[in-house]
Amino acid sequence: MPSPPGQADRGNPTVRTRRAERRTPAERRRAIDKSLSLSWVGPPGGGLPTVLVEGNERVKWVKRIVIALVVVFAFFYLITRPEDAATAVEGAVGAVWTGVEAVGTFFTKLAT
Repeated sequence: MPSPPGQADRGNPTVRTRRAERRTPAERRRAIDKSLSLSWVGPPGGGLPTVLVEGNERVKWVKRIVIALVVVFAFFYLITRPEDAATAVEGAVGAVWTGVEAVGTFFTKLAT
């Protein structure tokens, strides 16, 4: 007995893959955006209307907040403990310099 349309292929990944292959690139992007990057946000108790926000927009805000916190912490550290801040900067520069030297040595050995 045949299943109703759309029900027989729900658990079959081959059928889902074939259906996805028939989509145009724009349709695929829309489907990915719809399934992964969009979510509903709003206050749990209501009050303000719920808004549809893209996930990328939320990531941008999180990045901005994290960068601001890092800058504020670095400034606070510089003001309250200048000697320790100088030592930390020296260590970071030394680590970068060691990495650059290692890459240079690698390419020098590779060329010889």
